Amino acid sequence: MLQQPLNTFIDLIGDFPKPIGHDDTPGKELAELVADGLAQRGFSDLQVMDGDFGFYVICTQGNCQLEAMVTVDDCTDMQRWQIITNFRVPLLERVFRRPWPQIFEDFLFAIDNILHESDRVTSIRWYPYFETSDYLALQPHSEGPIRELSADKQLPLLIRMDRYLEWIFQRITSPIGIAVAFAIFISLGGTFSPTIAGVVALIFFVAVLLIGAVIPTIISCCVASEARKRRG
Repeated sequence: MLQQPLNTFIDLIGDFPKPIGHDDTPGKELAELVADGLAQRGFSDLQVMDGDFGFYVICTQGNCQLEAMVTVDDCTDMQRWQIITNFRVPLLERVFRRPWPQIFEDFLFAIDNILHESDRVTSIRWYPYFETSDYLALQPHSEGPIRELSADKQLPLLIRMDRYLEWIFQRITSPIGIAVAFAIFISLGGTFSPTIAGVVALIFFVAVLLIGAVIPTIISCCVASEARKRRG
């Protein structure tokens, strides 16, 4: 059965103590709330761990490790709480099976139920994955773990460009992408000349720099400017 696209990042307002100093790790009380709720819903082998930038709720189910990191959106303003979820499975299982195990989807729905049942939590917003507050200010959110495809269609052009560039960058810098690139350079050097291979290699590395750093930085500055306008 085809899996529905998931949201894995939660942004919310919560009545929990904020860290007093920069040395204090945020999120302990919210992480404990999530862990207690998961335990009540049958998740076992739960741990709450201090991770410097936030508290981790870690749960092992079979050969799958489920994670939820609880932190704040900004260490200075601390307006909203955030939960970043992830899962880890053996490499072969991730390669040859569907994109995520069913237990991860159950994990997300359990967290959603826990948050909605708590009278200390309001304004729950779900997104596909972690974004900065500037990016969140410009894009629509979903109400739960299942991603609303209409929300993707409403993304501003800047964010669409940023995601597309990230997709390209991940592929050309993957082990397979790098291997293919070097095979092309070697082939060009043997078929034509080392000079041509060197020129193509230089163009490739400049393109990687532009796609991976320069253009995304420009886009991020534009997104920040637009977000400030929307906030007034």
